[in-house]
Amino acid sequence: MICLIFSPSHLIVHMSVAKVLAEEGHNVTVVVTQEPKVNHKNIHKILIPPTEEHIEFLNKELSSLSKKKPSLLGTLANALGSLSMFIDMQKDGLEDKRFTQLYDNPDTKFDLVIVGYFLNSFQLGVAAKFNAPVILSWMSAPIQIINDYVGNPNGIAYVPNAMMAVKLGEKMNFLERVQNFLTAIMFDIFGMIIEYRNQRFYK
Repeated sequence: MICLIFSPSHLIVHMSVAKVLAEEGHNVTVVVTQEPKVNHKNIHKILIPPTEEHIEFLNKELSSLSKKKPSLLGTLANALGSLSMFIDMQKDGLEDKRFTQLYDNPDTKFDLVIVGYFLNSFQLGVAAKFNAPVILSWMSAPIQIINDYVGNPNGIAYVPNAMMAVKLGEKMNFLERVQNFLTAIMFDIFGMIIEYRNQRFYK
């Protein structure tokens, strides 16, 4: 399992997936940026901590975000602003010798690669290095980018997006559907920008 985003909350979800596999008797290797809180004796950890520069940037970004009023446009703008550092940090992890030694060693075999997704579709190519199938692990409700990867229909006309609150059992009215449609367009544009940036590393 590869989980190179520096986020304890994301890591808990992805490590819980690894723990279930370990409890079933599988030997699981995880590549992480921090010591996970979820562990098992069958989980082998490869720890690749972020650089001081990355940590300083992340602390600054999170501090700045906590002072702003949340909004969809603000969230997307902040994500694009900090995106390059998040992606660079994950790319650096893949280029670290602690990781590359796994596929440089011809005796290393994996039956499956699980990628903890966070704006890092270029990491899906790692599965080809190990000649293994890949599973995308996501730590939240489905969003358009994830739906596109796994072939799940978006259902924009009847499924509210992750940023829209609709009470349990209620349906979206016409204005909410229009808002949902416009939000879907913004997410599509955001997804295209992410994919454009990810292509640099995948190639």
